Amino acid sequence: MTLRLVATVLLSLVSLDAGAAVRYLVANMSCAEVEQALERDGAAILYRKGKSGVALYDRFVADSSACPSSGTTTREAVAVADTDDCRLMKCIDLRRFGGR
Repeated sequence: MTLRLVATVLLSLVSLDAGAAVRYLVANMSCAEVEQALERDGAAILYRKGKSGVALYDRFVADSSACPSSGTTTREAVAVADTDDCRLMKCIDLRRFGGR
C-alpha cells in the first residue's frame, strides 16, 4: 500500500510540473517584454502563428539552470512584434552533439 501511495505522489508531481509551464503568444510582445518574461519565469513556451496559420512553438529559458543536467543553452532567433531577430536562449542536449 505504501508503494502505491509513493508512486501516486510522484506521478502527480510530474503532472503538476508539466501543467505549470508558462505559455506566451509572442506576436504582440516586444523582444524586451519576452526577455523580461523569461527572466521572471525562468522558462516558458513561446508560440506564434506561422505564415501557413500553423502554431509554431518551443521552450525558451532565462539561463542554463532551467536545462536538464545533460544540457546547455544556445541562442535562437524568434520573430516577435518589434523584430524578426529576438535572440533567446533554449536548451540543447549535449549528448546529441557528442557531449557527455
